[in-house]
Amino acid sequence: MKEQSKKNFTEMTRKDGVRSRMKFAATAEIEELFRELGTRQEGLNETLVEKSRDNFGNNKVSRGKKPEARKFRLKMWLWVILCIYRQVIWCPPICG
Repeated sequence: MKEQSKKNFTEMTRKDGVRSRMKFAATAEIEELFRELGTRQEGLNETLVEKSRDNFGNNKVSRGKKPEARKFRLKMWLWVILCIYRQVIWCPPICG
């Protein structure tokens, strides 16, 4: 339980930090924002790019594991069949 409380507090603190940075970015003057972020409107020059890569590494886009299309289609068909089955079994009787 103590571990969960610590995790919740850490998550809340992180979210508060993100909120405050977003608020700053939305309300700051453009020059102040660029200065705080360590960049400029034209972007970084070659030297600053290399320095940034040394500090943070190369840009890398990570993607989640793609679901297998065949398995996904099978699940969708099973869902459709289940929905149709439920409508047939649990539909009210038709009065003549």
